[in-house]
Amino acid sequence: MWWRGKDCAGGAGFRPAPSHPLMVFWQPWLNPLTYVLLGMAAALQVFTPASGDGWWLGAIAALHGGLGMVANGQTTRLLGKVKGLVTTSAVTVRRDGEDLILPARDLVPGDVMALIPDTACPVDVRLLESENLQVNETAIGGEGLVAKAALPTVPEDTPPLACTNMVYAGTTVVAGTGWGVVVAGGRLTYGQTRRQRERPASQSHFELLRFRQGAVVAASAVVLAIAALSFGQQRPLSVATALALALAVYPQNLLRWATLAQVQASKRLALLGIEVRHPAAIDTLGRLTTVTAVLTSDTDLDLTALEILGVQRHGLLRASEGDANAFGQVVGFAINSAMGETIERVQLWQSYGQVVAVVGATVEDVPLMKAADLAIADRTCPRLVQEAAAVVLPKGDGEYLAEGIVAGRWVRAHLRQSLILQGSVAIALLVLAVA
Repeated sequence: MWWRGKDCAGGAGFRPAPSHPLMVFWQPWLNPLTYVLLGMAAALQVFTPASGDGWWLGAIAALHGGLGMVANGQTTRLLGKVKGLVTTSAVTVRRDGEDLILPARDLVPGDVMALIPDTACPVDVRLLESENLQVNETAIGGEGLVAKAALPTVPEDTPPLACTNMVYAGTTVVAGTGWGVVVAGGRLTYGQTRRQRERPASQSHFELLRFRQGAVVAASAVVLAIAALSFGQQRPLSVATALALALAVYPQNLLRWATLAQVQASKRLALLGIEVRHPAAIDTLGRLTTVTAVLTSDTDLDLTALEILGVQRHGLLRASEGDANAFGQVVGFAINSAMGETIERVQLWQSYGQVVAVVGATVEDVPLMKAADLAIADRTCPRLVQEAAAVVLPKGDGEYLAEGIVAGRWVRAHLRQSLILQGSVAIALLVLAVA
């Protein structure tokens, strides 16, 4: 069965154990580049002790490892603080024959958990008993309402969503009751592993990867040019020094600093009550060009702040196209009928290069939210809508969304400045090598 195996047995998927300081220190030093730099520093110091280049290059190698250590440590601490700021639901757990009400984050493998209507399952559960249990699996790619039963086994090759004796994290109990044993949580749940496979890295990480590839190409070109010039002059030391400098300016810690900046922004937003489910969502917030909100009769969503930020506003109303357009003229931005081809409209915008966010309101909006670049909800929405969102606002107020967009833009601006600084240092060092 899908849930069987060592990956589902460990508690690390629920609450990662605090990293030991030595482990946080050691991880950046596992990068082979650090040891290449140290080896070249030792070679330069042995063959040219008077120049002092070896000590200088060794210092750069230590700096690379130290910066990675600092970034890892800060990211680990910030992630812990962000998780502490995010509220978690309470569940009923049976331990040693006694029913306890515990925060969902305290669940561990082997706990027996109660499933009742309106329960948003925080972990993967294998059913032990059930009575007319029905679960909504839309948020994890299922077909909506699914009947569940406490079967002892299912065939080994059964697809995860076809396992009727499994209730997965991210789903919501609609009707019936049941008890089940916790088999996976956190990053090990079916929904999280599926989301990790489908979710691309943030655009900022792609840009940094391209920059890093460009840095490698540029440094290689400089080293080859120096090698060609030095060959006729019989100056192998220049080649060695140039190669050492090229490796020294390689931006190996850029991706760590990008993640750290995103986590820092997530923490600031969490202090405002804005929950960001994944650091990459910060990057998407910073690139948003269009926000479309699904409006209802009791919606009180003011999107004026988005206009100030230059973000295009759009609305969807469950009414005829004529009524929706008329309402749009009243509120000051375009509104279309939510009963039309809404997903196709979002895909059309995306084909033009727009980055689209959808602010959902009801369960019917979940497919549209999945089609967008960023799914947003607020805490007044049904639990299933919140589970489908990457960003959850404390309430339907456009100012909270504007805060998220500003935070995302700050991160992107910060990374651009880091790229400029890194590029300037690289060029300066390589020019010194040529000289």
